[in-house]
Amino acid sequence: AGLIGGVLGTILGGMGALIGWLTSAGKARRLALGMMKTMAVLGVAALILGVVALLRSQPYAVYYPLLLIGLIGSVLPAALLRTIRKRYEEMELRRMRAMDVSPHR
Repeated sequence: AGLIGGVLGTILGGMGALIGWLTSAGKARRLALGMMKTMAVLGVAALILGVVALLRSQPYAVYYPLLLIGLIGSVLPAALLRTIRKRYEEMELRRMRAMDVSPHR
């Protein structure tokens, strides 16, 4: 269970780092938002599995990693989705303004 928790935590952390890098660079909007949604779905699934494991009296080592990854994986994407969308919109507006500036002025 610890190994699975470590692997899933590493994957979610790597996805989060890639999303942050893509967002700050203003690149691959669809990929970043898709990864956010995937992370949220996986987080909810892990949270549900963790609750089921807890209700079935599984050991701490079984339910704790699932609950932790589920909580982090579902709450963070939900909390940051609006901010990430806003960042991409700001980058797009900046590009549009730069294209509107005429080089003849």
